[in-house]
Amino acid sequence: MRPLTLELSAFGSYILPTSIDFSDLDQGIFLITGDTGAGKTTIFDAITFALYGESSGENREGKMMRSAGCEEGAPTYVSFTFSYRGKVYHIKRNPDYPRLSSRRDKDGNVKYTTEAASVTLTMPDGQVFPGKIREVNEKIVSIIGLDASQFRQIAMIAQGDFLKLLHASSKERQEIFGEIFETGIYRQVQEILKEKAGALANQLKEEQDRIARELDRVECEPQSPLAPELLRLKGQSMPLKEEVLNLLKDLLEKGKEEQLAQQKRVVIQDEKALKLAGEIGAGEATNKLLKEYEQALLEHENLKKTAPEMALLETQLERTKMAKALVVLENEKLRAEKHAQETAEELEKVQQGLKELRFKEIEKEAKAHESAILYETREPELSALLSELEKKFEKLIQLKKARAEHQTKKQGLETALKKERLADMEFQQVNAAYEGGYRLFIEAQAGFLAQRLAPGEPCPVCGSSQHPKPATPVAAAPDEQELEVLKQKRDQAEEMRSQCAKALAAARNSEAEGRVLLKELEEGVSESQEQLEEKKKQLMLERKNLKRTQEESTSELTKLRLELEKLGGACTSLEAQQKQARSEGGERAQSFAQEFSRSSFSSEEEYVKQKSSIPQYEKDKKVYEEYQRQAQEVSVRLKTIRAQVEGKSYQDLSRRQEEFASLQSELKELREHLTLCQNSVRNNERILEQLVKIYTRIGKRQEEFSTMETLNKIASGSVSGSRKLDFETYVQRLYFREVLNAANKRLLKMTGEEFMLQTRDLGELALKGRTGLELDVYDLPSSAVRDVKTLSGGESFMASLAMALGMADVVTRRAGGITLDTLFVDEGFGTLDDETRDQAIKVLQTQVGQGKIIGIISHVGELKQQIDTKLEITKDEKGSRATWQKM
Repeated sequence: MRPLTLELSAFGSYILPTSIDFSDLDQGIFLITGDTGAGKTTIFDAITFALYGESSGENREGKMMRSAGCEEGAPTYVSFTFSYRGKVYHIKRNPDYPRLSSRRDKDGNVKYTTEAASVTLTMPDGQVFPGKIREVNEKIVSIIGLDASQFRQIAMIAQGDFLKLLHASSKERQEIFGEIFETGIYRQVQEILKEKAGALANQLKEEQDRIARELDRVECEPQSPLAPELLRLKGQSMPLKEEVLNLLKDLLEKGKEEQLAQQKRVVIQDEKALKLAGEIGAGEATNKLLKEYEQALLEHENLKKTAPEMALLETQLERTKMAKALVVLENEKLRAEKHAQETAEELEKVQQGLKELRFKEIEKEAKAHESAILYETREPELSALLSELEKKFEKLIQLKKARAEHQTKKQGLETALKKERLADMEFQQVNAAYEGGYRLFIEAQAGFLAQRLAPGEPCPVCGSSQHPKPATPVAAAPDEQELEVLKQKRDQAEEMRSQCAKALAAARNSEAEGRVLLKELEEGVSESQEQLEEKKKQLMLERKNLKRTQEESTSELTKLRLELEKLGGACTSLEAQQKQARSEGGERAQSFAQEFSRSSFSSEEEYVKQKSSIPQYEKDKKVYEEYQRQAQEVSVRLKTIRAQVEGKSYQDLSRRQEEFASLQSELKELREHLTLCQNSVRNNERILEQLVKIYTRIGKRQEEFSTMETLNKIASGSVSGSRKLDFETYVQRLYFREVLNAANKRLLKMTGEEFMLQTRDLGELALKGRTGLELDVYDLPSSAVRDVKTLSGGESFMASLAMALGMADVVTRRAGGITLDTLFVDEGFGTLDDETRDQAIKVLQTQVGQGKIIGIISHVGELKQQIDTKLEITKDEKGSRATWQKM
């Protein structure tokens, strides 16, 4: 990357727009000189800001670079043009900064706003690169091949920073190299190895804790010969797999033996209990059967005592049953009699209603006849009156129509009159034009003939050979064709006037005829339409009322006759029902009398008395049926049990029951013990299974942990008896050696091969603390090694400059062989004597020989004599200015 032009505006100490042209610098060293604080380093700040939006210093952001003394409306920006590998790029960037707003607040005061940060990148083809600030920054990195941090390390050698690196401790160099060479990834590898080793250690600890928890769950009787061995293994942090598994297997074997023996004891006791339970059950069954036999005998005796009472109840039930049958017949007879009576009463009501309706029928017939006569008499008169009214309406309509037609004819007459007048006026105008034209035409013909007259020749009109007063030519006379056009217009206008005159005559005749007809119609109409409509309305209403009265009379008579017909049918039906009801009542009375005579009742009083027991009949019947059921059941049960208890007696079961209870208690204890044995065996089997799995996992994780722990100790430099050289420092040591190799090539030239820099040998590193990047000085004449802090000020400057150039070489190679043709060296030459300064300049000139331009930022006066091309920076109250000076 080679700068071509740089323009700054209100940036840092450059208040006014300042432009610096680097395009005339082919290659070589130029000096950037000026007083302290004039703005020398700001030039590199501006280049770095234009490219990356950052300054060259870590503590200065782009938005902090706006000039403090600039005008409020002045824009802050950096415009930078550079070439890279033969292609020219232009970039313009501004930070965000406060500026005056074009608007004011409500009180009229000036407001401030923020100018947003922006950047524009113009590509070699003249096209503006599309994208926001982030995309443009990424594009710059892809073009140059360096990010902002790498650019500052390679393009800007700040002597103070490299002096720090020269005198830093090993720990401080590790932090610096970590930033420069981005070795954090190796530190991450160390952390990952440490985390994985720690995680595996935790997993092993968890597995050990699981073994302890499983051993705590092992069940073993305190009196067991294996209990001491179990107690010993529980006391160990990590008991051996074989000892633990063998103990569990022995416990399981002992437990299964005890379980089998306990099962046998339970079976023996179960058989004894089962046999004894059978004997007790048989005795209890015999005792129960004897007790049931005694109970059946007692029930049989009790039933025998109630037999006479049940016999009387049976007789009573028979008589009540007979009374119930008679009550049914009696009720049927009473219902038949009641029905006959109700039918007779209903028939009497219907007959009375029928009589009343017949009187009404006579009245309705007379009324209907009267309304029919009235309608027949009046309706023709009303129809005639309505017909006469319709004729008057027709005349009235004809009159309205005639008036409308007459009005139209009057308007037509007026229109025809207007058209006739217009046509006459048009004809008069056209005719006048034609006659005037014709007259001019004749006059023109005379003038035309006069022009042809010759003295002594006869006139073609009068034949005279003398022409005392010939006619003069007419200038505006129409020709024959124009005269013909005027004649046609005159004829057309005359035709139109004739047609309009005929139309006017016809309109006058039509209007006169209409007037006569209108007069005749008006004489025949004496009433208005409203009067006629009112008369028609009254006549229609009268005819409607007559019609409605006749229809209502006829309808009422029809309804009455339908009702009479209905009542007549009802009367006939009721008469038939009454006859049937009387017949049915007689039959029911006869049936009751016959059934009563066949009953056992001697009198009606006895029958009435027996009827009072009917409500109790169902209850008494259930009592008697229950007695019969119990008697039969007891009889059958007694007979059955008597055969079963024959030859048997009560048995004493108390001793056997006591013996059985004792067996049950013993069996309970045996079963509980058996359950404990089974649970213990199952529990220990599960524990054995879990321990096998745990020890299998421990074996695998132990191998992983051993490998990972070894890697962790190596990567972290914590191997016992070795130097504290971790993985990241080891990689940094390789970079350090590469930097020192590149630095020593220059340092040897600057010092006349007096000394060089080297890393301390591993064997000489301390066993404690962070080591690996210690720096020593090797004196070539004496072959002695000494600490770098023993270097003088000038030697330190040369060493740091060499390290800076070496660092730039290494970073350049790591960035992929980028081409950076520009280098800035910031201060440090003031500590050198003349000879050493000359050597340093010669080393820098070797860099120039590689096609670079190097800008030395310094205020040392001697350098002004040694370097021809200078960029002088001056500063006053208007800010900094940059001026090229060449010798």
